[in-house]
Amino acid sequence: MITVAEFKSSANARKTIGLLRRQDLGGYSERDLPMVGSIPTVLDSIQWGAHICQFYRERDEFVDLITPFISSGLDKKHYCLWILQNRSSADEMVDVLYREVPGFDDFLRHEQVEVISQEVIDEHVDKPALSSLTTLRQYLKGKMDSCMVRNLEGMRLAITTESVEEGKIEHVMEREQLIHELLNSKKVIALCSYPSTEIEPLEITRIALDHQIIISKKDHDWTSLVIPFNQDKGSLLGELHQTFETLLSNLPGMVYRCRNDASWTMEFVSDACTILTGYAPSDLVGNAKISYAEIIHPEDRSFVWNEVQKALRERRSFTIEYRIITRHGEEKWVWEQGQGLYDDSGNVIAIEGFIIDVTSKKRAEESIMQLNDILKVINRTMRHDLLNELTVIGGSLELFVEMKNEKFLKNALTAVKKSTELIKRMKELEQFAFSGIGLKPIRIREVLEKVIGSYPIKFNIDGDCSVMADEALMSVFDNIIRNAVVHGKTDRIDIVIKSDTNTCEIKIIDFGVGIPESIRNRILEEGVSYGNGRGSGLGLYLAKKTIDRYHGCIHVEENKPQGAIFVINLKRA
Repeated sequence: MITVAEFKSSANARKTIGLLRRQDLGGYSERDLPMVGSIPTVLDSIQWGAHICQFYRERDEFVDLITPFISSGLDKKHYCLWILQNRSSADEMVDVLYREVPGFDDFLRHEQVEVISQEVIDEHVDKPALSSLTTLRQYLKGKMDSCMVRNLEGMRLAITTESVEEGKIEHVMEREQLIHELLNSKKVIALCSYPSTEIEPLEITRIALDHQIIISKKDHDWTSLVIPFNQDKGSLLGELHQTFETLLSNLPGMVYRCRNDASWTMEFVSDACTILTGYAPSDLVGNAKISYAEIIHPEDRSFVWNEVQKALRERRSFTIEYRIITRHGEEKWVWEQGQGLYDDSGNVIAIEGFIIDVTSKKRAEESIMQLNDILKVINRTMRHDLLNELTVIGGSLELFVEMKNEKFLKNALTAVKKSTELIKRMKELEQFAFSGIGLKPIRIREVLEKVIGSYPIKFNIDGDCSVMADEALMSVFDNIIRNAVVHGKTDRIDIVIKSDTNTCEIKIIDFGVGIPESIRNRILEEGVSYGNGRGSGLGLYLAKKTIDRYHGCIHVEENKPQGAIFVINLKRA
């Protein structure tokens, strides 16, 4: 017998399992707990009542563990039952056992071993209305009764889960409870195998903490953890994370345990916290440098508190999406799933959960929503505005031919110009809709100098900055400047560019007639226009949509004594 420390440094540690046997697993004292050995040796020494959980990534991993588990049981005159989800898997595993277990044919003939699917078990019970859980309970009871009649010492039960349907995790936990009942009343050893790649991280934790021994592979080596009696669950989560680094550390988010207080005081945080928030776990645990509540976006803190408290009152799990501000000032969207832990009196003693970065998903959703908005604008414009102008053109030309009045010809020419302008806007909308998702550094001054060459007025540009944008930025500046020249009647435009560490501010200042106060706050909305020769109202709307896509902001101010100021803030490159 060697210690855990000796085992970790041992050359024989490769492809071994370290099992810590508890009092209820065989009467060992605390100093006897550390045990190591090869897989067959360890599985051979497991005591009645052991509830083992295996997380696997590849199919070969559960085969590698269950084969010696069954082989050892057969040698000890245990009844061995292996339950899989479907018939094809059960048939395949029978072939595996024929190859790997000496004398398997004899054991099978004497009905000491059975490999069966849940599908077949459901068919064995002549009551179709019963749930799979009920049929499993009846089936296992019948098998245990058979063990006693045939003088078999007990049962080794292996249940392999190959997939968990969305929303079916509660069924898995109910099945685990059924196994607990069996272990407490009969001579049974249970080995439950789960695919770690198909189960949500929080559910991995739930399943793991429902077992006595947890086994997985780490860097091609078997590793395990035993959950002792009355161990503080916060420290247990830490130990679980340390032992099963491949299950938790490599997940794209952080596992946590926190108190239910206004600060969300963290008791345990996984290493992925640094990637998610920019803060080390030690910064958050105990609010050493910052509380998690402070990381949550100020506008979302009340929402998070209310949603979690509602779920805790109803004693259910919760899933929420909200924003955080990282250590480096970056805004991220996160998705959190969690649940409360309660004492015997029903008081919340802690919250455990998992938080993952979903910023890319949220951005994609925003892009889809923006694209839908644009397609609606294009459809509406083509069906309504452009059709109206074509109707005007047709009617005016007919009247000109009939009456020879040049007024109708001028009306037709005006409608042609409006139609041309609409088509140009549609082209810009198309560019916006199908421009690349990826943004790149673009110099503001360089873009502005290309735009202002098309306008015969005086320009003054002060400053420069690089921002994250794309080619559509030229259309933004062109729309704003055209609006000032055509509708605002300005004879000069000043452009001031300033920047700080993270943001670039661009002010486009004109000295024309300005924008009426009654529509100034709505001028960036679709269809809003002003001044002589009103346009389609799409240009400035398009400019705002483009700035939104850059995750920037734009607004309009009054330029006293006259004129307008368009203020744009963009992320600095």
